Amino acid sequence: MTFAGTGYFQYDSGEDAFMTVGYHHPVKDFGSWAMYAGGSYDISSDADVSFMKVYMLDVYPINEKFSLWGSLGYGHVMDGGDLDVCDADSGLCTELDGGLNYGLGFHYKLNDSWGMGIGRNVQSIDVTLGGVDLLELLGEDDSFSRTDIHFSYKFD
Repeated sequence: MTFAGTGYFQYDSGEDAFMTVGYHHPVKDFGSWAMYAGGSYDISSDADVSFMKVYMLDVYPINEKFSLWGSLGYGHVMDGGDLDVCDADSGLCTELDGGLNYGLGFHYKLNDSWGMGIGRNVQSIDVTLGGVDLLELLGEDDSFSRTDIHFSYKFD
């Protein structure tokens, strides 16, 4: 096995300002498109929530420089931040569960090693307290949607 994949840094340009590092490794080249297995970790966010994600990534090159990608995977809540609370009276604590993670985006190769792009990612999350779905009760979204700018480096 070689270390011939791609490492990347992502920054969410939205209000939650997620910063993420990740890596994806080639699994299969089908000629007109390729499949990668990857993982990422949120190193910082204004939402005080972080996820560790594993995913499959499909990349479809349009030409030598420009490609489209799509991802599908699972995101695990690593740190609940402000959503991780306990009620002193009842002793109940919130339970945070991750879920489906998916995304679509574009990538541009600057040269043989460096690239950059933009993508849209959605991460599902469940927040329960004593078996009650708090996000549904409060009428809040049950996912984080982000528009990411990413910079990548391909290891050969």
